[in-house]
Amino acid sequence: MLKIEEVANRFENAQNLKHDFMAWDTVIREFEIIGEATSKLIKTGLLDEESSIVVQKIKDIEDDLRNEIVEDVCEENRYLPFVVNGFKILKVVKQ
Repeated sequence: MLKIEEVANRFENAQNLKHDFMAWDTVIREFEIIGEATSKLIKTGLLDEESSIVVQKIKDIEDDLRNEIVEDVCEENRYLPFVVNGFKILKVVKQ
């Protein structure tokens, strides 16, 4: 979490963070690592099942961040249908 906070604090707002691909990728990857680690701790019995709520919340955050990026890229490249179609495949559909 400290790495996420450190990277995010370099930017005045979320829009600026999203347009710095390396920083954005770092934040997303850190959320993925936290989710993966928490999931493994639950499976090995080191964390209780109630902790699975944390894993789901992190997954939801990852999905939301991914969808925001896809929407932004699609909007910025709306005149290039092949880019838009390619990125729409990456969008996570919520059930």
